[in-house]
Amino acid sequence: VLLVGGGGGITASVMCNNFPGSSVDVLEPDESVIEASRRWFGLDAPVYMGDMARGSLRYTPRSNHTSLPAGCARVVVADGDTFLRESSLPQQSYDAIIIDAFGTDAKGQVWTPPSFGSLEFVAAASRALSAEHGMLLVNNYPDDPTCAALRRHAASFFSVRYSFRGDGSTGASGQQETIDAYTLSQSPALNGEALSRRA
Repeated sequence: VLLVGGGGGITASVMCNNFPGSSVDVLEPDESVIEASRRWFGLDAPVYMGDMARGSLRYTPRSNHTSLPAGCARVVVADGDTFLRESSLPQQSYDAIIIDAFGTDAKGQVWTPPSFGSLEFVAAASRALSAEHGMLLVNNYPDDPTCAALRRHAASFFSVRYSFRGDGSTGASGQQETIDAYTLSQSPALNGEALSRRA
C-alpha cells in the first residue's frame, strides 16, 4: 500500500496493526510532520530520503523504539506527485494507493496539492497499481478543485468509481469528507464490507 500524506501516522499504524502482513510506504514531504508523528503519535518506522533522480531511497535511522510490526511500514521523505511521476517504480507496485494529503491556506481553506489533479499524476498512479485488483482511494472535500480535476481525469484510467460519505462529522475545515475509491478492473459492486476485506 502506498499512503500519500503521512499526517500523524495513524492510518499507517491502523493498517499495520490490523492487517497482518501489510506493507505500507508512507510519503510525507515535510520532515517536521514526520518528527511530530514520531514524538506525539508514536509512529516508529524507518525513514528514507527519496533520490528521485536515481530512483533510489537512502535510509536515515532516526528512532530507537518500536510501535509497529517489524518491516510493515517505511516513511519516505518525498512529495507524492514527484515520487509517482519521477521515481523508477516498477509498474504495478501497489495493491492500493491512498491519497490523504491536505494543507490549509491563510483563510483556513482546505486544499489538496494542485499537482494531484493533473492528468500526469493520475496516469502515474494508475501505472503504479496492480492491474488485477489495484485501487486508488482519495480522501477529499466536495469543494476542492484539485479533487474535482482528479475525478475528471480518473475516468480515463479507472473502470469504476465508488463514493463513500462519512458519518456526518466534519473535518477541521467544517466540510464533510468523502472517500472516492477507483478500481482498474471491472469489479462486482463493492460495499464497505467488501472494501474492508480487500484493504
